[in-house]
Amino acid sequence: MEEENLKFEILKEKISYYKDLLRNLTLLLIAIVGGTASLLFKLNNPVAVILVFPGIILSSGTIVSVFVILDVLRKLIKEMEQCQKK
Repeated sequence: MEEENLKFEILKEKISYYKDLLRNLTLLLIAIVGGTASLLFKLNNPVAVILVFPGIILSSGTIVSVFVILDVLRKLIKEMEQCQKK
C-alpha cells in the first residue's frame, strides 16, 4: 500500500514537471515563430535572409520537442490511471 502511494506521488511530480516543461516550450515556440515571421517581412536585408533558416530549424525542433513531451505526458497519465485502479 505504501509503495503504491509513493509511486503515485512520484508520477504526480513527473507530470507536474513535464507540464511546466511543455508550457515553457510552447512559449519558446511562440517567440521563435514570431521572430522568424518578422524576419520574413525584412527579406531585403541580407542579415535577415541568413537568420531565417536557423529560425525555421529551431521552430521545427521545438515543434518536435512539444510533441515528444505530449507523448510522455500521455504515457504518464495512463500509468497514473493504472496505478489508481490497483
